[in-house]
Amino acid sequence: MFKQKWLVYIITLLVIQIGLPGWGLENSKIGEPQSISVDPAILSAEHLVRSEDKTKAPTIPTPDEIKILNLVNAARQNPSSVGWGSYPAVGPLEPNINLWKAAQFHSQEMVDNGYFSHDSYDPAQGGYYEDAFERMIRFGYSGWSTMAENIAGNPTVEGAFAAWLASTTGHRDNIFNGAFTETGIGVAVGGSTGKKHTQCFGDRYGISFDLKVLASDISFTPENPDPGDMVKITAVVHNEKKTHAFPVWVHFFNGDPGSSGELIGKDSIETIIDGNGGQETSTINWNTSGQAPGSHEIWVKVDPNNHFSETNENNNSAYRSMYIGVEESQKPVPSFSLNIAGIYPFDKEVELTYYLNSPANCLLRIYDTCGKLVTTLVNEKKGPGCYKIHWDRANSCKDKVSSGIYFCNLRCNNIAITKKIAIIY
Repeated sequence: MFKQKWLVYIITLLVIQIGLPGWGLENSKIGEPQSISVDPAILSAEHLVRSEDKTKAPTIPTPDEIKILNLVNAARQNPSSVGWGSYPAVGPLEPNINLWKAAQFHSQEMVDNGYFSHDSYDPAQGGYYEDAFERMIRFGYSGWSTMAENIAGNPTVEGAFAAWLASTTGHRDNIFNGAFTETGIGVAVGGSTGKKHTQCFGDRYGISFDLKVLASDISFTPENPDPGDMVKITAVVHNEKKTHAFPVWVHFFNGDPGSSGELIGKDSIETIIDGNGGQETSTINWNTSGQAPGSHEIWVKVDPNNHFSETNENNNSAYRSMYIGVEESQKPVPSFSLNIAGIYPFDKEVELTYYLNSPANCLLRIYDTCGKLVTTLVNEKKGPGCYKIHWDRANSCKDKVSSGIYFCNLRCNNIAITKKIAIIY
């Protein structure tokens, strides 16, 4: 446990009375946080090793924790809205992974070990073993000059927040302190109070964001779908600057969103994205029914509503081409071929010829220009050889198709060829 003399502080401690029997107001250790000068060599090897596994795991805020963050930031933006217009409006607190892990750990620790204090307590470690500041440092929070912490016991986050505002100037000062720029919140269910709430505050060297996505970060599964396939689209989002980012929205488009691109999906990344090169993935599923065969530019746009003020707004979007039912000239040369005359007037049957130089699972299908399946002509494993098949211009319901352009798609062992057919009456 750290015992530096410069870690002198008075931090706020609160148990909230909400009208239930046996719940009293506890005001020991109430006061205002003090500024602390930073020694760059404050971390001990023992503490870093002990927390290494905890700091590397993804940090996913719970709904209760997000609710507290939103309550606090709304109050900071407009103190009069919560009855404290004597405080000036200040900027929002940004989530910090290290503070968030420290807060989540402390709330769960209070529930698991049945106590209520800013100090960490664990019988297996001999009782109280670190204070609030040491805990935040142990979870990797560095570069700060001032830190503070509010804790509360209450069955609801609204009750905890209201009590922090109503109890003492120390709790309110933490919430409305414009010097604080980052926060971590932990809410654990259990114990005599129903839930334990912890909010950590820090002022680590200002705020700076730069979210980025590259074309190489975009992938499709399957890589070359047929019309009507469900495609999983994945994008990797990078956070290049120091401030951790949450929540990060990602929008996916078929076509350039700056012109006539169609929005095909939205995703919100549930984890806090670490700064200085941290990254998380965003995924949607896209039903390609109705999409015409050929090339489609799939665009990914990060932070589409400009929630974050970034140092570079020019790297928030990228695109990669997806080929639906790719024509033969756009594909690697497969181990089979497909030949069609192309134009079929009057009532002549369509003759299709395909050649295989190795055994393959073959699927031969006809689509219309909207990507709708018209009929399936072959769906079986074939050996090497030349095959001919005739299409009587009928759909799967045995009705004759109308004049127009159709697409014949032959897929063998996950490689596909698409050829156009013109039907004329």
